[in-house]
Amino acid sequence: MKTLLTLNLADDKYLQINSVNDGKKLYFHDETTIKYLDNNREIILFKDSLHEGLESLKNMLLLSLNNELPVSEKVFLTGVGYEWNIYYHNLDVFSEEDPTELYSLWSVSPKIGSASWIYNRNSKIFFEISPQYLWDFIDSHANEEQITFEEFMASYTFDAQFSIDRKVCMEMVQTLKEMLETIEL
Repeated sequence: MKTLLTLNLADDKYLQINSVNDGKKLYFHDETTIKYLDNNREIILFKDSLHEGLESLKNMLLLSLNNELPVSEKVFLTGVGYEWNIYYHNLDVFSEEDPTELYSLWSVSPKIGSASWIYNRNSKIFFEISPQYLWDFIDSHANEEQITFEEFMASYTFDAQFSIDRKVCMEMVQTLKEMLETIEL
């Protein structure tokens, strides 16, 4: 994988966009991985087509710049991912829409990464990364130690939650627009 772009989110917090492509010509469906990097972690947030990854990030940043992604104090304190894990775990019981759908940026298999969210709180823009309860997605194997959903939620904490400066968001949107214009079908 070749690093196509690294976006600075905040102090020592980055999104790294990698592709199997050599970067000379970018194509709509190039296999792409987007990782969150900080001082001591690397978390996979996205693994799909180049266009989808860049376009979804650009659109979420634009919505957040317009304060169109407000969350309540309760959701802010526990994290959007906390609410999403509850919703997803009880999916067969629920008939309503996902209350966190508006804030969802990316999600990958919990075997390889985490879910990510963008939202507004008190006119600030926040980026959140949250773990997902693995056993809602796969069956456990005999040699795998499975924890109950209740145990998972009792010790739940988001992987990251921090604000992104508005100027940084605007710069990222511009960078993403320019990169998207170079992508060929």
